[in-house]
Amino acid sequence: MDQPNQIWADEPFDWYKLEGVSPGMLNHYLYAMIHGYDYKFIRTHDFLDRNAYWTKIPAMADILHSYDIVIIADADVTFPHMHLPFEWLMNRWNYTKGMSFMQTVDPDWGSLQNSFGRVNGNAGFITLQNNKVTHEMLRKWHHCPDDPDHFPNCDRFRDGFPAEQGAFGEFLRYEYAEYVREVDCDEAMGFPEFGNGCIGRFVRHYTVGKDRVKDAIAKGVVQGFFNAIEYNMKERESEIVSERLSNDIMIGEEWDE
Repeated sequence: MDQPNQIWADEPFDWYKLEGVSPGMLNHYLYAMIHGYDYKFIRTHDFLDRNAYWTKIPAMADILHSYDIVIIADADVTFPHMHLPFEWLMNRWNYTKGMSFMQTVDPDWGSLQNSFGRVNGNAGFITLQNNKVTHEMLRKWHHCPDDPDHFPNCDRFRDGFPAEQGAFGEFLRYEYAEYVREVDCDEAMGFPEFGNGCIGRFVRHYTVGKDRVKDAIAKGVVQGFFNAIEYNMKERESEIVSERLSNDIMIGEEWDE
């Protein structure tokens, strides 16, 4: 992240050469700035006994103590409609005060189903609410591979896909069903060119299209910027627009210095 042409490099980056996760981070940071949210980038260290994906769980559990709501987004997740506050999205998805956990359901592919044939949620875009149940859930999720009595065979999710996502979909989503909100795939998964019924209407997740992230972000920023310009122009239409009823020169020949 601190190499040349990356976001934490000493020298300014060249957008056209920017690669990796930097474009997604910039999208998240801009979205947070627009709406007055805090933005945090948390570096974690790998576990010795499980996949690196598991590191997000203790990170989420600890930072949640400092906020009412925490949103976790992978770098291939983007907010295409920068003007929409997250409060609006929570209202649309019925994520109410009593809820704990919200995630988007994955596409209906066989490899993304749990052992009961139910499609898992995607752990790359999660919303958490700071309450007792959420912290209890996160602790159980964190300890799932080491607790065979409570979560039989959760050990199989230590490494490889679907890792922590599979553990949640196999166990926690059922134990805490009344506190978990699942968002339709079409609303916050995939992207318009995905072609699988998941077009990311409000949040996009480029799990199989990471090369599209930078271009999509650029288009979103330009669209949002000029939407604001257009709105301002329309608000000032009476000042800006005039109509001539004649093609004659209506002002006298005298020139006022």
